[in-house]
Amino acid sequence: MRNFFAGVLIVFTASLASCSSSLLGSSEVESSQIEPPQAEAFSQSVSFAPLESRDEAEISEAILSVASLADRGAFEGIVPLFAEEVVVDYTSLGADVVETHTPESLTTSWAGVLPRFDQTYHNLSDIQVSVDGGQANATADVVADHFLGDSFWQVSGQYEYRFTKLSDQWQITHMTFNLIDEAGDRTLLEQASERSTAS
Repeated sequence: MRNFFAGVLIVFTASLASCSSSLLGSSEVESSQIEPPQAEAFSQSVSFAPLESRDEAEISEAILSVASLADRGAFEGIVPLFAEEVVVDYTSLGADVVETHTPESLTTSWAGVLPRFDQTYHNLSDIQVSVDGGQANATADVVADHFLGDSFWQVSGQYEYRFTKLSDQWQITHMTFNLIDEAGDRTLLEQASERSTAS
């Protein structure tokens, strides 16, 4: 087991995009009541304990890569980080069901929404990894900021991951988001989706 952290999420999931209507039915925080994050929040911070194995390092790198590549819109680079079938659970954020995707269908869904924000930034921290043979579990705390015009939406919580090692490469098989807190305007998700449809 190890603690590791650096900055950058994931991001959304296909479930998050597909359940925008149910999200809007939840409580909404007025963006005018909340100060947007300061510029310092965007500096990547790193804190870590010594790595105990190469496997832990590779898994941590995969977790951080999914987040950073998604924020940059480099979705093709994410595909190899997932197994042929990946289970995605965003029910804590309003998704109706746990979804199963191929890497291509998941990243295609993300690509339909995330680039339509003016900026997204997923800051991951306190990554912990536990390896057992060819299987591994990991968690990472996340604060995800999404900006559209002068408005923002922020969610914070923890990701849970399951990995399997295939052909000497660790790949994500399960990804669950557990919501802890939320700030800003939740309707930005719908607005970003509409931008995507209109383009």
